[in-house]
Amino acid sequence: MSFKNSIGNFTAFILILFINLLLVLKYSYAYLSYPFLITLLYLILVIGHQAMIVRQQKCHLSYKGVFYFYIAVTILSLFYVLFFPRYGQINRLPAIEDWWRLFENGLFPYNSRLAPSSFPGLFFMLYPLYKLNLLDLLPVIGIAIFLFLLYRFYTHEKPNVFSSSLFLSSPFFFYSLAVRSELFFNTVLLILIFYLLGKKQNGTAFYSLSFLAGWTLATRSILIVPFIVFSLFIFREDLKKLLVFWGISAMTFLFFLLPFYFWDERNFWLHGPFAIQLKLFPLPFWVSLSLIVISFYIGWAVSSWREAFLSIGVLLLFISLVSYLPTIFKVGFYTALVHDKMEFSYLIFSFPFLLLAFEFAEKRT
Repeated sequence: MSFKNSIGNFTAFILILFINLLLVLKYSYAYLSYPFLITLLYLILVIGHQAMIVRQQKCHLSYKGVFYFYIAVTILSLFYVLFFPRYGQINRLPAIEDWWRLFENGLFPYNSRLAPSSFPGLFFMLYPLYKLNLLDLLPVIGIAIFLFLLYRFYTHEKPNVFSSSLFLSSPFFFYSLAVRSELFFNTVLLILIFYLLGKKQNGTAFYSLSFLAGWTLATRSILIVPFIVFSLFIFREDLKKLLVFWGISAMTFLFFLLPFYFWDERNFWLHGPFAIQLKLFPLPFWVSLSLIVISFYIGWAVSSWREAFLSIGVLLLFISLVSYLPTIFKVGFYTALVHDKMEFSYLIFSFPFLLLAFEFAEKRT
């Protein structure tokens, strides 16, 4: 099993390194001395380790061994969230809890002082975990889903080891567990739904997955990009089924949003998810419209899952980086990076797509 010397592989690897280096530099400034030295050391270690994996003639783990390794990672992640407290003052889980506290008391939940940014679909999706006081498990569920996707899309041992090494050495892996972030779970859930749709395109499974896709879309606006690309990639040869899928998903999306619009129209626009997400991603209308058009083009053009993953990953990363530009121009890159003037955690949206974009040659031995 060899690593293809392709532009796609090089692009995915460089972008993953870029994302990780930004985060290493940010947290090195915040908590450690010699941030540039630490960042350089991280870069050398990661490149060296990944090069060793590529050059190995035979992987030390069998494909079955990879499966057990992934189970071990999931169990260790579960152990961490069960026995170590949430780190820092990031208000992701508290925002979900406060949203439900207001809702259950008959108050408009988006008036929360913690400014919850997700669409209503996410809160209803997480309601069972909220009631069971198990919201801390969200990053573990996200990690388990992603490792399952790695195992299913990379049906050989070396690709699994290569991508999972990049994943496990990333600050995002530790960030998600430490702060109990729901962002990674949110993203990989959509990938899982479309993976299943690629296999189940008929009967009850199709309608159920179409509903779940719409429900997941009703969590964050940025997911419209992979939603469009994946749906066109999977259903472009059956336009009738594509329209049915879009119809079910659109009705599901509106089912979750419209009640809150009619509940309190004024506060929905002032404090609701559109207002918060527009603040986090301050893109001009023409840029947003262009990204939608590009997503439609990519969905028609891609010929494989790998191309879809790479295209989505690049597009989502572009959205995040462009949204940072106003802040960087206003306060400078150093202040924006070190003093939490930008929501760097949103770089995580592109991360799983890039990790699934690698191509390898030859059959498993």
